[in-house]
Amino acid sequence: MLDRGKPKWPRSAPTNRHNNQVAKTDPKTNGNLSPLWKERQTRDYLKANGLCYCCREPFDANHLKSCTKRPQPQLNALALNGLDAVLTDEVLYQLDLEDTLASDFCQLSLNALAGTAQGDALVVRALIQNKVMLILVDSGSSHSFISKSFVQQLQIPTLPMSPQQVRLANGNILITDQWVPGLEWWSNGHTVQTDMKVLEIPAYDAILGYDWLQTNSPMQCHWAEKTIQFQHNGQQVTLHGIQPKMQPIPEVSVAQV
Repeated sequence: MLDRGKPKWPRSAPTNRHNNQVAKTDPKTNGNLSPLWKERQTRDYLKANGLCYCCREPFDANHLKSCTKRPQPQLNALALNGLDAVLTDEVLYQLDLEDTLASDFCQLSLNALAGTAQGDALVVRALIQNKVMLILVDSGSSHSFISKSFVQQLQIPTLPMSPQQVRLANGNILITDQWVPGLEWWSNGHTVQTDMKVLEIPAYDAILGYDWLQTNSPMQCHWAEKTIQFQHNGQQVTLHGIQPKMQPIPEVSVAQV
């Protein structure tokens, strides 16, 4: 027997419109929700429309001198097409940092990571401050690196740089945020200057990567004799790699055979 005082179907629970909203994703962070997604939208909108980040007025070369809101440490939010995020210098720096980490990748090869035997790789013995430095010449690494522990040991001056991700051959990712401009090293009677990024390198003191090979091209490589010839500062440079040690073959008598 039906109860006519009650509806036949139960009422559905009221929906919360806030729960039905789709979470915003940030393409700069590989689809993950970034805590600065609103600031990023505001920045991109102002940049695309040529507006000042501080006062939202048209921006040109002379605007920096006339902008009245730029010197203020705390900016007032201004609603603009729903983009009401406050863009402080700290927020802008953090957005640039996220963009750099997401778009600029370096790469370290398996040889540089694991330490390939010297007989199978081109390793150059160099000197810095009378300290021996073993350098792997490696086209599989995207950039030239120097070991962080080696830099600390010799107290080599470094400069800060925008952090970059370095993807290792095993899938791990390291961060480099320092570099050594024009590092001078001596080998085979030649002095060479190389820009190197500081990184935790477990197997070698330094890596000459693809950027170094490309900068010094064209070059002649004799992999069997482990030599590299190229022009550097107008001079012919020949680097000799470390030759593998030949194991002596013991004499065997006829009776032993």
